[in-house]
Amino acid sequence: MEILVGIQVLTTFLFRRMPWTGALALATVLAGCSGTFPLMPAPVLYAGDKGRPLFHRVPPDRRVPSLDLLYVTDRAPSTKPDDPRPYSADRSRSMAFGSVTVDFGENVTWDELVRLSTVS
Repeated sequence: MEILVGIQVLTTFLFRRMPWTGALALATVLAGCSGTFPLMPAPVLYAGDKGRPLFHRVPPDRRVPSLDLLYVTDRAPSTKPDDPRPYSADRSRSMAFGSVTVDFGENVTWDELVRLSTVS
């Protein structure tokens, strides 16, 4: 609570003394949130027409824009029954493992995922 009050006092002071800081802060946040690629750029080795083939060995029946991921975690289980996340941010003294399906975007086709994965 004390940290939030301190931040509130600091921002109030800055905005009253230097009103342009609010516009600058907003512009910085908006610039950081904008982008054209939902994925990070591909390494140069795989990017472009001369890049190494990245997905040519994937069998046709496995070319889906989702991934079954096996994970191991030392996070403590969530203690809240209504929490949709199975683990909390707390550490556990034991390890847990599981499987989850990761989707790479909504309504993304395999071809679109390949294209986005090889853009530099």
